[in-house]
Amino acid sequence: MRKCNSCGAECDDNILFCKYCGYKLEEQALEDQPVDEQIEPETTESTTVEEEPEFIECEFCGETVSTTETVCTKCGAQLDYSKQASLEEATGEFVSTNIKKLKKAGEKGVKKIKSSVDSDKTKEIVNKNKKWLPFVGAAVLVLIILIIAVPKLIKGSKLDSYGKDTLNFTYHEGNAIFYNDQKFIAEVDNAQYLHPNFNLSRTKAGAIEDEGTYEGGTLYLIDSEGKKEIDDDVISYVISDNGNSVAYFKDYDYDENTATLMLYDGKKSKEIEDDIPVYHGNASIVISPNGSAVAYLEYEDDEYTGYISVNGKSPEKLGKNKICIALSDNAKYVYYIKFDPIDYKSEIYVKSNDDTKLVPDTMSLDEIFFNKDYSQIIFSYDYKTYISVKGNDKKKLFGDSSTLLLPSNTQIKDNGDGIQVVGIKTFADMLLKTESEIYYLNGKFDANRLTRGYDRVVISHDMEQVAFTDYSGNLYLIDKIRVKDPVEIELDKAEDVTNLVYSDNGKRIYYVNEDEELYQITKSNKPKKIADDVEASRIVTLGDKLFFLVDYRDTGALYYTTGSNKVEVKDADEVSYLYRVGKGIIYSYRDGDEQIIYGTNNGAKISKIYEID
Repeated sequence: MRKCNSCGAECDDNILFCKYCGYKLEEQALEDQPVDEQIEPETTESTTVEEEPEFIECEFCGETVSTTETVCTKCGAQLDYSKQASLEEATGEFVSTNIKKLKKAGEKGVKKIKSSVDSDKTKEIVNKNKKWLPFVGAAVLVLIILIIAVPKLIKGSKLDSYGKDTLNFTYHEGNAIFYNDQKFIAEVDNAQYLHPNFNLSRTKAGAIEDEGTYEGGTLYLIDSEGKKEIDDDVISYVISDNGNSVAYFKDYDYDENTATLMLYDGKKSKEIEDDIPVYHGNASIVISPNGSAVAYLEYEDDEYTGYISVNGKSPEKLGKNKICIALSDNAKYVYYIKFDPIDYKSEIYVKSNDDTKLVPDTMSLDEIFFNKDYSQIIFSYDYKTYISVKGNDKKKLFGDSSTLLLPSNTQIKDNGDGIQVVGIKTFADMLLKTESEIYYLNGKFDANRLTRGYDRVVISHDMEQVAFTDYSGNLYLIDKIRVKDPVEIELDKAEDVTNLVYSDNGKRIYYVNEDEELYQITKSNKPKKIADDVEASRIVTLGDKLFFLVDYRDTGALYYTTGSNKVEVKDADEVSYLYRVGKGIIYSYRDGDEQIIYGTNNGAKISKIYEID
């Protein structure tokens, strides 16, 4: 045993930091220490508290630590976010409010940070921040240095999720009806021909009133406060991913087949170019995430010519038969199709410093995914999956077509033609799925196969766990996705699973079996039955609650649960469907042509949003 010089507690020899105060323990000669009887730690199978594991992983270094500890016995990090009083007392509010960042760094990330902070820099940091540094232990001092030296410590990818102002829409008699989970927002007349165009977070949308005419219609920008008129005589438009800019064609000349390109920057509209040869039904525009770059296609005499305008300046030619499909801010990365009119072959290139060919023939191309700044692209071509980063040559990931495996409520925008952008900084630390296999993509963009032969698969919101079923309805869990040889944990108490979802906090897996029984289960492999006669396709998570429909025969009764008992939502016994919109649940009652849309963010307070007679 070793005695902590800070608090006086007796600690085991095999730990580096005091489990009571986090102070680094002094080295002691082993021959001078009494020999204690070794006690085998209890296993997770002996726990008697359902849903509460006996051991947890330290999010700072990955050490397995008992839940009875307050700090990690390996690195000294606080294990409970709510227990920061001792840290505040020793180091001030600055460290307290930043400790969460450190705990997300990971052991490898911390080692890299330590190696990048030299001794001179350390002294400079300490001198500049003396007010935060009363007498503290060495471990805490290291944490302070790391916090100040490297303010952004993030382990892996960060996904953006839809929030409280997320918009949705429906149609009624040709009009577009916009709403969120609490209220009706706006109605745009005669707007059914062109679907509304949303930004990435779906907090803003565009719609053209009276769009089905050659003259065009009135363009509106919609947010949670209502609709704002942008311009008249608009025939087509695109909205930037951040929602602050809109590029659009207006003043279409039917005789000359020309139109004027405009850019709205959130305050006013500016003309980019007039008399552009376009076709009314094929007026192509592409806009960068913040609206700083706009690309369009000039179509004349059966020839395509691509152009790009940056920061509202005069357009520059991209090239003949070059069609821009995506571009980053300031056109740093431009992705375009090069079309050969002789043999009708299309290739995809990325233009940065040079033009790099990514896809030799789009006929064998599947979906395309971009990260949110368009510096990375993942695509499947000829039954193989590739990635290209920052305009460089493509790298093969594995030999099959794939798609991203994302948590529910992840921001994702469909730009059309199989092109999607995801609210994520990088594809590193992400998962991909083929029809039969699941892969993890590490920081070097190397793919490691997690499993093969799955039927249904879901990923937790923190992207730390994957749950899946095989074709027999057996349930499995992988809770360590970043190791070379991940272990599949069979939750064999769950049988005949037909659908499954994760709770938002990742603590529970909810599933419905072939007998329409709803259960929740954790790693402890102890299913808890919640309800009977549950429609498997109508289960939706929101926070710590699962919403579901019971006795569903075209309509059903709406309930929710937090993992134990079911609670019936008042006056919601004939619900046709339900789905999640941002931080709320939308559900609808439908009887013939009559429809009433409701919203709730907790199951108790219900808002009537819109009624269709």
